[in-house]
Amino acid sequence: MDNSRQTAVYRNVFIVLMILSSVVLSRLSMGLLLFPIPVLLSVNSIADKRKAVAVHLAASAAVIGVYLVTSYELFTAEYVTIGLLGLLFPLTTCIACTLWTALRDYSNSVLRKLVICSFPTAAIALAFSIWICLPAAEQSVETMSSVYSLVVPQDLLGEVTVDIVGIFIGVLKLGSVPVAMLLQTLPILISECLLHRRDEKWYFDFADMKMPYKYVWIYLILLFLSVVAPRLSFVGQIPVIIFWNLTLGLSLHFILEGVSIVVYLLRKRSLFFTPGRIMIYMAFAMVIPGLNMFVLSALLALGVFENWIKFR
Repeated sequence: MDNSRQTAVYRNVFIVLMILSSVVLSRLSMGLLLFPIPVLLSVNSIADKRKAVAVHLAASAAVIGVYLVTSYELFTAEYVTIGLLGLLFPLTTCIACTLWTALRDYSNSVLRKLVICSFPTAAIALAFSIWICLPAAEQSVETMSSVYSLVVPQDLLGEVTVDIVGIFIGVLKLGSVPVAMLLQTLPILISECLLHRRDEKWYFDFADMKMPYKYVWIYLILLFLSVVAPRLSFVGQIPVIIFWNLTLGLSLHFILEGVSIVVYLLRKRSLFFTPGRIMIYMAFAMVIPGLNMFVLSALLALGVFENWIKFR
């Protein structure tokens, strides 16, 4: 066997191992944040984009297939919402990561490609949020509420009366889109930071990311409708769910633009600050109550107001 063929065999074996790693990670509790990373890292060395996309499709089929085989009993009238919830996030993440690889030559802007990858994610997650409100889902939603109340029993809260189950269902109704977008964005950003260590051109492109101007007006209109619609008696529940999901989902993109602005401002002071380091610092800030909301609000404000105030 000559060297080129031997190298190809080793590469194929490595890719198969990465696909298996993704499947294993997808079955772990924190796997939704990690399972696409091995494949995202491995396909970077594949020059042929069609082959790279094919690897993603194979990994996606393996991840989704294993879930369906191990959870087929959930897709009954009583448990179907639980089954769909378990399928929602790996499915949207697999689609987004496959599309990400297909768009790798489309633009140098991470944000521009993430916006495109978010369209199928938003459509699927929004369909799930609407499904929860339909009469056909009522039985399985009640079952899911009962299951969740067992996982997080009310007794743990002591004397504080909080409707944890109601909050959980409310998040699924109003926030499935932003949660799905967040779960697709994190592995992509992690893999990109790993692939482009010490790549000054990529750092520059990251610090120069900007949402198209028209999107800020779409965001402001959606925000207005999200606030006003619940106060109008003739507006049903489903339009409110659509408005809030799209508003919060679009907010994530402006928050990422805010991160880009912070990267630009800090790298002007010192090249020590890289996108990866800054996002790690922000991740630590996210676990501190109070500080996390301040950081998110500040990043969102930076991303939105950059359309009228020059920050960089």
